[in-house]
Amino acid sequence: MSNETKVEVDDVASYIKYINELSPTIDGDARTIESTFVFRGQGSTKFDLVPSIGRDSLWRKPGCDAISPIIGTLKHEADIIETACRILPNVFKRDLLPIDLLACLQHYGVPTRLLDVTSNALAALYFACGNLDDVGEVFIFRRPGGDKQEYPICQAIADSWHLFMNSKVLSDFASLAISRPYFDYQRDLVLSNCPEPTDQAKWFKECCEDTLFVYGTRYLDRQAAQSGQYILFPNDIRGEDPYLSFEEFISPLPKDSPVIAGRCIVPSERKKSLLIELGNLGVTESTLFPDSIEKICSGMVSEFKRNQYT
Repeated sequence: MSNETKVEVDDVASYIKYINELSPTIDGDARTIESTFVFRGQGSTKFDLVPSIGRDSLWRKPGCDAISPIIGTLKHEADIIETACRILPNVFKRDLLPIDLLACLQHYGVPTRLLDVTSNALAALYFACGNLDDVGEVFIFRRPGGDKQEYPICQAIADSWHLFMNSKVLSDFASLAISRPYFDYQRDLVLSNCPEPTDQAKWFKECCEDTLFVYGTRYLDRQAAQSGQYILFPNDIRGEDPYLSFEEFISPLPKDSPVIAGRCIVPSERKKSLLIELGNLGVTESTLFPDSIEKICSGMVSEFKRNQYT
Protein backbone atom coordinates (compact mmCIF):
# COMPACT_ATOMS: atom_id res chain seq x y z
CA MET A 1 0.00 0.00 0.00
CA SER A 2 1.44 3.39 -0.99
CA ASN A 3 1.31 6.55 1.11
CA GLU A 4 -1.09 8.07 -1.43
CA THR A 5 -3.80 5.62 -0.35
CA LYS A 6 -4.00 6.94 3.23
CA VAL A 7 -6.33 9.85 4.01
CA GLU A 8 -8.03 11.53 6.97
CA VAL A 9 -11.79 11.19 7.32
CA ASP A 10 -13.73 14.46 7.61
CA ASP A 11 -17.26 13.10 7.28
CA VAL A 12 -19.16 10.07 5.99
CA ALA A 13 -19.50 11.51 2.49
CA SER A 14 -15.75 11.99 2.01
CA TYR A 15 -15.13 8.52 3.42
CA ILE A 16 -17.45 6.88 0.89
CA LYS A 17 -16.01 8.99 -1.93
CA TYR A 18 -12.50 7.84 -1.06
CA ILE A 19 -13.52 4.17 -1.09
CA ASN A 20 -15.30 4.53 -4.45
CA GLU A 21 -12.13 5.93 -6.01
CA LEU A 22 -9.88 3.06 -4.90
CA SER A 23 -8.65 0.55 -7.47
CA PRO A 24 -10.09 -2.95 -7.04
CA THR A 25 -6.93 -4.50 -8.51
CA ILE A 26 -3.34 -4.74 -7.31
CA ASP A 27 -1.17 -2.98 -9.91
CA GLY A 28 -3.41 -4.26 -12.69
CA ASP A 29 -2.91 -7.89 -11.67
CA ALA A 30 -5.57 -9.87 -13.58
CA ARG A 31 -5.94 -12.28 -10.68
CA THR A 32 -7.42 -9.48 -8.55
CA ILE A 33 -9.94 -8.18 -11.10
CA GLU A 34 -12.79 -10.03 -9.39
CA SER A 35 -11.82 -8.81 -5.91
CA THR A 36 -14.24 -7.04 -3.59
CA PHE A 37 -13.55 -4.71 -0.70
CA VAL A 38 -13.89 -5.70 2.94
CA PHE A 39 -13.16 -3.39 5.85
CA ARG A 40 -11.87 -3.30 9.40
CA GLY A 41 -12.23 -0.37 11.79
CA GLN A 42 -9.92 -0.03 14.80
CA GLY A 43 -10.34 2.55 17.52
CA SER A 44 -6.62 3.27 17.73
CA THR A 45 -3.75 3.40 15.25
CA LYS A 46 -1.64 1.78 17.99
CA PHE A 47 -3.40 -1.56 17.45
CA ASP A 48 -1.74 -4.14 15.20
CA LEU A 49 -3.64 -6.21 12.63
CA VAL A 50 -3.44 -9.42 14.63
CA PRO A 51 -6.19 -11.67 16.05
CA SER A 52 -7.03 -11.63 19.74
CA ILE A 53 -5.26 -14.90 20.61
CA GLY A 54 -2.00 -13.55 19.19
CA ARG A 55 -2.02 -10.10 20.77
CA ASP A 56 -0.25 -11.04 23.98
CA SER A 57 2.20 -13.25 22.10
CA LEU A 58 4.05 -10.17 20.85
CA TRP A 59 6.02 -7.48 22.65
CA ARG A 60 6.89 -4.05 21.29
CA LYS A 61 9.70 -2.13 22.96
CA PRO A 62 8.52 1.42 23.82
CA GLY A 63 9.58 3.88 21.13
CA CYS A 64 10.51 1.09 18.71
CA ASP A 65 8.63 -0.48 15.79
CA ALA A 66 10.32 -3.86 16.19
CA ILE A 67 8.10 -6.67 17.49
CA SER A 68 9.46 -9.62 19.46
CA PRO A 69 7.57 -12.89 20.08
CA ILE A 70 6.80 -14.05 23.63
CA ILE A 71 4.84 -16.95 25.06
CA GLY A 72 1.21 -15.85 25.53
CA THR A 73 -2.38 -17.00 25.20
CA LEU A 74 -1.71 -18.75 21.89
CA LYS A 75 0.25 -21.43 23.78
CA HIS A 76 -2.98 -22.29 25.64
CA GLU A 77 -5.29 -22.26 22.59
CA ALA A 78 -6.23 -25.94 22.89
CA ASP A 79 -6.87 -25.72 26.65
CA ILE A 80 -9.10 -22.65 26.21
CA ILE A 81 -11.20 -24.19 23.42
CA GLU A 82 -11.46 -27.60 25.07
CA THR A 83 -12.63 -25.98 28.30
CA ALA A 84 -15.22 -23.84 26.49
CA CYS A 85 -16.59 -26.91 24.66
CA ARG A 86 -16.74 -28.87 27.91
CA ILE A 87 -18.41 -26.18 30.01
CA LEU A 88 -20.91 -25.00 27.35
CA PRO A 89 -21.41 -27.97 24.99
CA ASN A 90 -24.77 -26.68 23.72
CA VAL A 91 -23.13 -23.40 22.62
CA PHE A 92 -19.69 -24.54 21.48
CA LYS A 93 -20.60 -27.72 19.64
CA ARG A 94 -17.80 -30.09 18.71
CA ASP A 95 -19.54 -31.06 15.46
CA LEU A 96 -19.27 -27.53 14.05
CA LEU A 97 -16.81 -26.99 11.23
CA PRO A 98 -13.58 -25.52 12.68
CA ILE A 99 -14.15 -22.02 11.25
CA ASP A 100 -17.71 -21.95 12.56
CA LEU A 101 -16.55 -23.06 16.01
CA LEU A 102 -13.96 -20.26 16.11
CA ALA A 103 -16.58 -17.73 14.92
CA CYS A 104 -18.92 -18.81 17.72
CA LEU A 105 -16.13 -18.61 20.30
CA GLN A 106 -15.15 -15.18 19.00
CA HIS A 107 -18.73 -13.97 19.34
CA TYR A 108 -18.70 -14.77 23.04
CA GLY A 109 -15.35 -13.16 23.75
CA VAL A 110 -13.05 -16.19 23.62
CA PRO A 111 -9.74 -15.28 21.94
CA THR A 112 -9.28 -16.96 18.54
CA ARG A 113 -7.10 -16.78 15.44
CA LEU A 114 -9.85 -14.91 13.55
CA LEU A 115 -9.69 -11.17 12.91
CA ASP A 116 -13.09 -9.57 12.26
CA VAL A 117 -13.67 -7.74 8.99
CA THR A 118 -16.91 -6.64 7.35
CA SER A 119 -18.35 -6.00 3.92
CA ASN A 120 -20.16 -2.97 5.42
CA ALA A 121 -17.96 0.12 5.15
CA LEU A 122 -20.16 2.11 7.55
CA ALA A 123 -19.93 -0.59 10.23
CA ALA A 124 -16.13 -0.45 9.97
CA LEU A 125 -16.19 3.35 10.35
CA TYR A 126 -18.39 2.96 13.45
CA PHE A 127 -15.81 0.66 15.09
CA ALA A 128 -13.00 3.05 14.16
CA CYS A 129 -14.84 5.71 16.17
CA GLY A 130 -14.34 3.77 19.40
CA ASN A 131 -11.77 5.08 21.91
CA LEU A 132 -12.91 8.69 21.59
CA ASP A 133 -9.62 10.09 22.87
CA ASP A 134 -7.45 8.23 20.38
CA VAL A 135 -6.91 8.35 16.60
CA GLY A 136 -8.73 5.51 14.84
CA GLU A 137 -8.35 3.95 11.41
CA VAL A 138 -10.21 1.92 8.80
CA PHE A 139 -8.43 -0.59 6.58
CA ILE A 140 -9.87 -1.41 3.16
CA PHE A 141 -8.82 -4.90 2.03
CA ARG A 142 -9.05 -6.44 -1.42
CA ARG A 143 -10.71 -9.81 -0.98
CA PRO A 144 -10.16 -12.06 -4.03
CA GLY A 145 -13.36 -13.03 -5.79
CA GLY A 146 -14.73 -16.57 -5.71
CA ASP A 147 -14.21 -19.31 -3.16
CA LYS A 148 -10.64 -20.42 -2.58
CA GLN A 149 -9.82 -23.85 -3.95
CA GLU A 150 -7.72 -24.25 -0.81
CA TYR A 151 -10.75 -23.79 1.46
CA PRO A 152 -10.20 -27.12 3.28
CA ILE A 153 -6.79 -25.75 4.24
CA CYS A 154 -8.59 -22.83 5.90
CA GLN A 155 -10.58 -25.34 7.93
CA ALA A 156 -7.32 -27.06 8.85
CA ILE A 157 -5.73 -23.79 10.01
CA ALA A 158 -8.84 -23.07 12.11
CA ASP A 159 -8.42 -26.58 13.50
CA SER A 160 -4.78 -25.90 14.48
CA TRP A 161 -5.54 -26.16 18.19
CA HIS A 162 -6.67 -29.73 17.59
CA LEU A 163 -4.07 -30.79 15.02
CA PHE A 164 -1.18 -29.33 17.04
CA MET A 165 -1.85 -31.98 19.69
CA ASN A 166 -0.26 -34.40 17.21
CA SER A 167 2.62 -32.30 15.89
CA LYS A 168 3.66 -28.80 14.80
CA VAL A 169 5.84 -30.26 12.06
CA LEU A 170 4.15 -29.10 8.86
CA SER A 171 4.32 -32.44 7.02
CA ASP A 172 2.67 -34.21 9.98
CA PHE A 173 0.11 -31.43 10.33
CA ALA A 174 -0.79 -31.54 6.62
CA SER A 175 -1.05 -35.32 6.52
CA LEU A 176 -3.40 -35.40 9.51
CA ALA A 177 -5.48 -32.46 8.19
CA ILE A 178 -6.01 -34.17 4.82
CA SER A 179 -7.48 -37.16 6.68
CA ARG A 180 -10.14 -34.96 8.30
CA PRO A 181 -13.78 -34.92 7.06
CA TYR A 182 -13.51 -31.32 5.80
CA PHE A 183 -11.05 -32.61 3.17
CA ASP A 184 -13.44 -35.32 1.91
CA TYR A 185 -14.40 -33.65 -1.38
CA GLN A 186 -10.83 -32.64 -2.24
CA ARG A 187 -8.74 -35.45 -0.75
CA ASP A 188 -8.25 -37.52 -3.92
CA LEU A 189 -7.19 -34.45 -5.90
CA VAL A 190 -4.76 -33.36 -3.19
CA LEU A 191 -3.20 -36.81 -2.87
CA SER A 192 -2.89 -37.03 -6.65
CA ASN A 193 -1.08 -33.67 -6.86
CA CYS A 194 0.82 -33.96 -3.58
CA PRO A 195 1.39 -37.65 -2.87
CA GLU A 196 4.26 -37.19 -0.39
CA PRO A 197 4.00 -35.49 3.05
CA THR A 198 6.78 -33.09 2.04
CA ASP A 199 4.76 -32.06 -1.05
CA GLN A 200 1.71 -31.51 1.13
CA ALA A 201 3.75 -29.42 3.55
CA LYS A 202 5.01 -27.15 0.73
CA TRP A 203 1.44 -26.71 -0.54
CA PHE A 204 0.20 -25.79 2.93
CA LYS A 205 3.05 -23.30 3.33
CA GLU A 206 2.23 -21.65 -0.02
CA CYS A 207 -1.42 -21.29 0.97
CA CYS A 208 -0.50 -19.87 4.37
CA GLU A 209 1.52 -17.15 2.66
CA ASP A 210 -1.75 -15.73 1.26
CA THR A 211 -4.08 -13.58 3.35
CA LEU A 212 -6.84 -16.06 4.22
CA PHE A 213 -10.28 -14.43 4.03
CA VAL A 214 -13.04 -16.72 5.29
CA TYR A 215 -16.75 -16.70 6.01
CA GLY A 216 -18.40 -18.29 9.01
CA THR A 217 -21.90 -19.74 8.91
CA ARG A 218 -24.19 -17.02 10.25
CA TYR A 219 -25.66 -18.73 13.28
CA LEU A 220 -25.75 -15.45 15.21
CA ASP A 221 -27.75 -12.27 14.62
CA ARG A 222 -24.68 -10.13 15.26
CA GLN A 223 -22.75 -11.74 12.39
CA ALA A 224 -25.54 -10.87 9.95
CA ALA A 225 -26.07 -7.33 11.30
CA GLN A 226 -22.37 -6.54 11.02
CA SER A 227 -21.96 -8.27 7.63
CA GLY A 228 -19.21 -10.19 9.36
CA GLN A 229 -16.33 -11.98 7.68
CA TYR A 230 -12.88 -12.87 8.97
CA ILE A 231 -9.19 -13.02 8.23
CA LEU A 232 -7.78 -16.34 9.46
CA PHE A 233 -4.22 -16.32 10.81
CA PRO A 234 -1.96 -19.40 10.84
CA ASN A 235 0.99 -19.64 13.18
CA ASP A 236 4.21 -18.43 11.58
CA ILE A 237 6.15 -21.13 9.73
CA ARG A 238 9.89 -21.59 10.17
CA GLY A 239 12.58 -23.82 8.72
CA GLU A 240 13.37 -25.11 5.26
CA ASP A 241 11.90 -28.04 3.36
CA PRO A 242 11.65 -30.83 4.52
CA TYR A 243 11.91 -29.44 8.08
CA LEU A 244 9.08 -26.90 7.99
CA SER A 245 7.20 -26.41 11.25
CA PHE A 246 4.85 -23.96 12.94
CA GLU A 247 6.18 -21.34 15.37
CA GLU A 248 4.62 -20.56 18.75
CA PHE A 249 3.35 -17.14 17.66
CA ILE A 250 1.31 -15.28 15.04
CA SER A 251 2.76 -12.24 13.28
CA PRO A 252 0.55 -9.22 12.53
CA LEU A 253 -0.50 -8.46 8.98
CA PRO A 254 1.70 -5.50 7.93
CA LYS A 255 -0.25 -2.27 7.57
CA ASP A 256 1.45 -1.70 4.20
CA SER A 257 0.50 -5.15 2.86
CA PRO A 258 -0.44 -5.22 -0.86
CA VAL A 259 -3.78 -6.75 0.10
CA ILE A 260 -4.68 -3.41 1.75
CA ALA A 261 -6.15 -1.11 -0.88
CA GLY A 262 -6.44 1.92 1.35
CA ARG A 263 -6.37 3.24 4.90
CA CYS A 264 -8.52 5.96 6.46
CA ILE A 265 -7.31 7.82 9.54
CA VAL A 266 -10.10 8.94 11.90
CA PRO A 267 -9.01 11.95 14.02
CA SER A 268 -10.20 11.78 17.63
CA GLU A 269 -11.85 15.20 17.40
CA ARG A 270 -14.10 14.02 14.55
CA LYS A 271 -15.33 10.81 16.13
CA LYS A 272 -18.37 12.27 17.92
CA SER A 273 -19.67 14.02 14.80
CA LEU A 274 -19.07 10.89 12.73
CA LEU A 275 -21.04 8.80 15.23
CA ILE A 276 -23.95 11.25 14.93
CA GLU A 277 -23.84 10.97 11.13
CA LEU A 278 -23.70 7.20 11.34
CA GLY A 279 -26.60 7.18 13.78
CA ASN A 280 -28.68 9.19 11.32
CA LEU A 281 -27.93 6.45 8.78
CA GLY A 282 -29.06 3.72 11.15
CA VAL A 283 -25.59 2.52 12.14
CA THR A 284 -25.59 2.38 15.93
CA GLU A 285 -24.50 0.05 18.70
CA SER A 286 -28.01 -1.37 18.99
CA THR A 287 -28.31 -2.12 15.24
CA LEU A 288 -24.85 -3.69 15.09
CA PHE A 289 -25.45 -5.81 18.21
CA PRO A 290 -29.11 -6.90 17.81
CA ASP A 291 -28.58 -9.95 20.04
CA SER A 292 -27.41 -7.87 23.02
CA ILE A 293 -30.34 -6.70 25.18
CA GLU A 294 -27.97 -4.52 27.16
CA LYS A 295 -26.70 -2.67 24.09
CA ILE A 296 -30.22 -2.28 22.65
CA CYS A 297 -31.45 -0.69 25.89
CA SER A 298 -28.35 1.50 26.13
CA GLY A 299 -28.89 2.66 22.55
CA MET A 300 -32.55 3.40 23.25
CA VAL A 301 -31.65 5.61 26.23
CA SER A 302 -28.89 7.40 24.29
CA GLU A 303 -31.27 8.10 21.41
CA PHE A 304 -33.87 9.49 23.81
CA LYS A 305 -31.33 11.81 25.45
CA ARG A 306 -30.03 12.99 22.07
CA ASN A 307 -33.54 13.83 20.87
CA GLN A 308 -34.19 15.80 24.03
CA TYR A 309 -31.35 18.18 23.28
CA THR A 310 -31.74 18.63 19.51
